[in-house]
Amino acid sequence: INKFTLISSDKAVKPSNAMGYSKYISEQITLAESKLKKTTEFNIVRFGNVIGSSGSVIPLFNDLINKNTNINITHKNVDRFFMSINEAVALILTATSIDQSGKVYVLDMGKPIKILDIAKKMIKLSGEQLYDNQTKIGIQIKFIGLRKGEKMHEELSQTNKFSQTKNKHIFRDNSQDSIIDYNELSSDLDKIYNEYTDEKLIGYFKKYINDNLIS
Repeated sequence: INKFTLISSDKAVKPSNAMGYSKYISEQITLAESKLKKTTEFNIVRFGNVIGSSGSVIPLFNDLINKNTNINITHKNVDRFFMSINEAVALILTATSIDQSGKVYVLDMGKPIKILDIAKKMIKLSGEQLYDNQTKIGIQIKFIGLRKGEKMHEELSQTNKFSQTKNKHIFRDNSQDSIIDYNELSSDLDKIYNEYTDEKLIGYFKKYINDNLIS
């Protein structure tokens, strides 16, 4: 094929959980492939949360509000980047039209939004009210603490070294390059595929994240 685009995530930046580890290593594989295969363009598009997608907090909050159920949030200051499905799709397709290989493109996500603010606004727009301690009426927001591997804030780049592309909503991340021994990685992938255990996978993550990750 002429073009290969990896759909990545802000969780790949300084990863702290299995999804982030997987995305980070996938980025490294893609960058390495861009140097090995000259007939195919390998690029990466990285962005944050898509509103309404699987796992998004907005459909979850909407369901809880409709059931008049309490909303659990990990921390009052936790925030995330958000964009619409239409925006994400349009910008991903635009990024694939840029004729360069081995690049990491970051979509303009705007400023991160506090999850608490989203919950409060959704409760208000639904016609409900926040819980009142005196009347004991309304939807209560509870803070349950960050889960293991969950960040307070997500990032879109290791060092925020961006350059502008021909589209004002697409930036090139200049802070990342392939830093993994590709031959060694390929060998490890084969071993894990053929002899998979959770312990081996965790060891694999630690090997390629802890030893090589730019902090």
